[in-house]
Amino acid sequence: MLNHLDMRTTIAVGALLLAVTLFSPCCHAVSTITDVQTQNVVLGATASFSWIVTLDSVTVQSVQWFKQPSTQIAQKSGSTFTVSSIYSGRVENPAAETILLQNVTTSDVGSYRCSVILSDLTSLTDTTDLVIVDPTTAPTPTNPPVSGTTKPPAGNTTTPPNSGFPWWGYLLAVGGSILFLVVVAVVGVYIYKKKTRVSQDLRETPKKSTAEKDKTQKAVNEEV
Repeated sequence: MLNHLDMRTTIAVGALLLAVTLFSPCCHAVSTITDVQTQNVVLGATASFSWIVTLDSVTVQSVQWFKQPSTQIAQKSGSTFTVSSIYSGRVENPAAETILLQNVTTSDVGSYRCSVILSDLTSLTDTTDLVIVDPTTAPTPTNPPVSGTTKPPAGNTTTPPNSGFPWWGYLLAVGGSILFLVVVAVVGVYIYKKKTRVSQDLRETPKKSTAEKDKTQKAVNEEV
């Protein structure tokens, strides 16, 4: 009874450790990106495209900005900021994932995309829009300052488009957990068999002693 209980306890502990290992990556925080607001600007004004990025155990390798669907505006790697020739003289990078587009024209209307490449080779992508408005009804711009690691404003419910945890990390976690469970099961079986063998030996020892005594007594009787 006790041996069976030890075996079940060993397997239960192994299964619990497997579950913790498998599900712990899913409980980690993830890296996210979100835009601050849609740009409503008048002709000839400056549009400020701002994205907020939060990072979890990774760093930013590079950032690229595009006008949808695929017209590159600029890119930044480390401290090097490069502007595409068609936007030369019109784009600045005042901070983090923010760019300023000067002298807005009707051809600039549309969607703009920011793509952030992370150190684990995953990427974060988000889009925002630029709209031309009537100068007589245009609201006063209220873009907040942006920090590359500042959390989104309260109430923002944007769903993160990508997880910073790489796919191969899950494979390693699953493979390692399965291997660990196999080792625990083998050790448990070995302990169970060993204890069973010892118990059998202890039960058989009194029988052997009694048999030897009977044999000795029989030999004495025959001599007499």
